[in-house]
Amino acid sequence: MFEFERLYGWALAEDTISFTVTQTGITFEPSTRLSLQVCPNPFHFSASISFDLSEPEWTLVTLYDLSGRIVTTLENSELESGQYSIIWDGRRENGEPASAGIYLCRIQSCGISETIGLCLLR
Repeated sequence: MFEFERLYGWALAEDTISFTVTQTGITFEPSTRLSLQVCPNPFHFSASISFDLSEPEWTLVTLYDLSGRIVTTLENSELESGQYSIIWDGRRENGEPASAGIYLCRIQSCGISETIGLCLLR
């Protein structure tokens, strides 16, 4: 699956994303298995994406737009067990600023795939 995503730039979502829409914004429910979280959310310039690994494992962290196209890959390597925090600066893979909108951050590690939403404001 990783190679397919890299070659063609899109993937099918297999995860469930829970969120609540109110008059003041969108609240995304945090995932549970990898403790995937985003802070702040929504954000203007950068967001911290944090997660926990219970064992050493190859880890892929990818950001997608709502059309399923890859915006950027933040991590694609073997990581030791522990807590991680990755900063997304709101830029695409080519360095251009991403448009304001909702993005999906997907982590694949330890045989688990989880997705969380991010809201980029400009």
